[in-house]
Amino acid sequence: MKILLSTLAFISLAVLLGLLTGGRLSWLVRNTTALRLAWLAPLALIFQWVFFELPGMDRHDLVFAGHLLTYALILPFIWANRRMPGMPVLAAGLGLNLLVILLNGGMPVDPGLLRAIGRVGVYQDLASRGWSGNAVALTDRTLLPFLGDWLVLPEPFPARGPYSVGDLLIYAGGFWLLAGLTRRPAETEAPLKPA
Repeated sequence: MKILLSTLAFISLAVLLGLLTGGRLSWLVRNTTALRLAWLAPLALIFQWVFFELPGMDRHDLVFAGHLLTYALILPFIWANRRMPGMPVLAAGLGLNLLVILLNGGMPVDPGLLRAIGRVGVYQDLASRGWSGNAVALTDRTLLPFLGDWLVLPEPFPARGPYSVGDLLIYAGGFWLLAGLTRRPAETEAPLKPA
């Protein structure tokens, strides 16, 4: 529930910033409906929820394959809309996350960090079996550990993390994209045409 509320707050803030800087809701609607392959984005999020959160997903190979499927779903959407404001930044974040996930069989995270921020269930899974959802335990054999989940937001934030550098780029690009969608269609980097 915290993640859902944080996501809604994120979307609301991005749209509000766009509106406060001269954007309009009518342009948001027009630009959003003109995004190419837009249906892939929510589909990827649904698949991610199924593979990460649904009870009974207790096979790492299945979760890992599902995680890769979410990337396979979102990448055509990213490519089709690559000229939109913020999309290159979002794509860079996805690329960094995909790289570290492929190299390590999941997103590396320090189990002690999870325990410190109160994510005890994930910590226990990592400590006992080496993985939990899309996360794998960060060890001395982890490749590119600086691309793993190690950034934590301070206490007042409901979804404190941990986050990766790629996650921050995804959020920055997504924020830029959402705020940009409120702008006059001619102001976007590439005029949108219906898919």
